[in-house]
Amino acid sequence: MTTPQNPTLPPQERSGNSDCSRSLPTPTFSPPPDSRFPSRTFQLETDDVLVAYTDGITEAQSREGKFWGEKGLEAVLRSSSHKTAEEIIQAILDEVSVFVNGQGQHDDMTLVVARVQAGCDVGSSASD
Repeated sequence: MTTPQNPTLPPQERSGNSDCSRSLPTPTFSPPPDSRFPSRTFQLETDDVLVAYTDGITEAQSREGKFWGEKGLEAVLRSSSHKTAEEIIQAILDEVSVFVNGQGQHDDMTLVVARVQAGCDVGSSASD
C-alpha cells in the first residue's frame, strides 16, 4: 500500500499567489474496502495550478538533516505562478537538488503538476 502523507495543494488564487493554506484531503492508494474519506469540490479556472506530491519531496534532507518542508515547496510555487506545469516541476526538483546538496534520495519522489489552459471546458463534469 502506498499512502501519500501530504495534502494536495489546491489551485492558485486568481492573483497568481498560491493559497497553500487550502489543502485538500490526502488521497490514499489501495485503501481498505471499508474506508471512507471526506470529499471537497472546487472549480478550476483558466491558469489554475494543482499540485500533488508525496512526502519524498517535502522530506528531502540537507546534509545537516533538515527537511526541505512544505515552506520550501510553497516558496517555489509562489515564485513560479507564471510558469508552465513542466517548468514548475523542474523548478521544484531543482530547488530540492540544491537543498540536499548531493545527499542521496531517502524516499520516493512523486510530483504531479497540472495547469488549466485556456480553451479547456472547466465548467463541465464527466457526468454531463
